[in-house]
Amino acid sequence: MGDSSADEELYPLAVLIDELKNDDPAQRLGSIRRLSTIALALGEERCRSELVPFLSVESIGDDDEMLLATAEELGDFGPVVGGGAHLACLWVPLEQLMQIEETVVRDCAVRSVVKLAALLKAGTHATDALIECAERLADGNWFTGRASACGIVPAAYRLASPTQRAALAKCFAKLMRDDTPMVRRSAATSLKDMVEAMETLHVTELFPDVVYFMRDDQDSVRLRVAQSIIGSAAQLMAYEPEAGAVMGLLRKAAQDKSWKVRNAFALYMCRLQKVLSAEAVKTELVPMVQALLTDPEAEVKANAIKQLSEFFEHLDAAVQQQMATTILLPVVKDLSADTAQNVRAAFATVLVKSAPYIGKDKYAEDSLPCVRMLLKDEFPDVQLNVIQNIHLVAEVVGTDLLCSSLLPVVLELAEDRQWRIRLAVINYMPVLAKQVGE
Repeated sequence: MGDSSADEELYPLAVLIDELKNDDPAQRLGSIRRLSTIALALGEERCRSELVPFLSVESIGDDDEMLLATAEELGDFGPVVGGGAHLACLWVPLEQLMQIEETVVRDCAVRSVVKLAALLKAGTHATDALIECAERLADGNWFTGRASACGIVPAAYRLASPTQRAALAKCFAKLMRDDTPMVRRSAATSLKDMVEAMETLHVTELFPDVVYFMRDDQDSVRLRVAQSIIGSAAQLMAYEPEAGAVMGLLRKAAQDKSWKVRNAFALYMCRLQKVLSAEAVKTELVPMVQALLTDPEAEVKANAIKQLSEFFEHLDAAVQQQMATTILLPVVKDLSADTAQNVRAAFATVLVKSAPYIGKDKYAEDSLPCVRMLLKDEFPDVQLNVIQNIHLVAEVVGTDLLCSSLLPVVLELAEDRQWRIRLAVINYMPVLAKQVGE
């Protein structure tokens, strides 16, 4: 009876071992996907002492799909090993997975560690083990481990003691200056999480490294640094006297030699607007926006234009007209005639939507001729973007100017060869009839 009971207890693990030796890749992968079920059958203690030690890279093999599945499954192992107090056993297989050459596997392992770290409490053995794991990876000889360390240091920092936090802050600063671009890219990606986790003292100490980081010779690193700085701007701005230096970094991003970095700034400029003061928006952000609207790269220009409607909407009502006029009117003719179709299409939407902000007189004088020109554009998307929002123009300039300047062109488009244009005109007719009738 005793032998029979022991066999039954070992059965789930024996089945897993057999399936991992199977020649069929689908069956091997299926066995990994059932790890949580096997863990429940074994119980918490045997899961920690028997199953988790078995889940080493040596046992799983070098198949990336198997390793990826293992990294993913381990992220859900918190409850089955007994909760936060017993997570230390999981750092061993996950540390191995965070050093695998395949990026997808490493990233999944990092996500699993961060997920499990949320179950930890400060001052426990499992927490200290995580901090030691982060430090080992950061000091490792292989770039793969150092790249993974960038992702778990912020999670470890949140749980660390003051002494450990100081060490982890220095550890992260060292990773930011790593010789390997892939490690610096990972550090740049995790910079936002690190800033959000850090105490004021350590952010201040880290700031020179952030400034250095923004001068990296790799475009991909600077791109991720810019995204992290923009994403954590609210936290960085709160740390005086670094607020001025943060604006300097943002200016560098907006003027970066790489169009991808400038494009990232264009995409996130409304997020910045929400965390900056009204004065900083006026004196700092608006000049950056103006520069992006004349960027030599069409993609940057188009993405900056697409943010303008939201940008104007979030301005204080007292300065909306001034800001919209300052930003749009100097470039209205150039953007309406831009050689890139996507730029003209984006600007067509913004130009008609900005009519309420600019006001009747200035809009009629400077913008209305450009609206008319865009209605005659050879690119259908440009024409559609005007027609779909033209009622906003009519509400501002009035019926007389609508009928004399825009209505003849709209009626011509009712016979356009593009069916989408004709349909847009038909859909606009009830609105037009109401506006002309009034």
